[in-house]
Amino acid sequence: MADNTEISKQLSELRDELLTRLDGLDRRLAALEQGNTVQPPLVEAAPTNGINGHSEVDTSAPLRTVSVTIAPLHDVSRVRVVEDALGEIDGVESTSLNTLRGDEAHLEVKAHEGVPLITGLRRTLPLAFDISESDDSSFTIALAQPRAEREGGVAAHDA
Repeated sequence: MADNTEISKQLSELRDELLTRLDGLDRRLAALEQGNTVQPPLVEAAPTNGINGHSEVDTSAPLRTVSVTIAPLHDVSRVRVVEDALGEIDGVESTSLNTLRGDEAHLEVKAHEGVPLITGLRRTLPLAFDISESDDSSFTIALAQPRAEREGGVAAHDA
């Protein structure tokens, strides 16, 4: 039993490290796409304080507002899933839907400074997603499209 606990702990730590690296890659890609000549580090230092590799939230840190766009949005019910996932991130005070128009949803997230929202979503959102745009005050996510709704490809053609 102790071996399973240790293995689970090591897997959790490895997952956290990989998620941190993925977020660093996302930021680097966003900087490259914006033509930014200053490259962010490829790999960020893993969190060292807190429990199980999660950094503690400084609740005295000021709140910031981050705009989150979900585009394209193929299923309106997924907005609620993203809202719930954002709400599960330590340091997020509130999440609200601002607009729902066409195939886009715009959310407003109030979180303490320093709270890594993209990393948090990778831990809490049960859907696959990509980051298509990001900066200090906003980011856009593209949720994985269900197989039945995909256009083209073998699955979309009748035999």
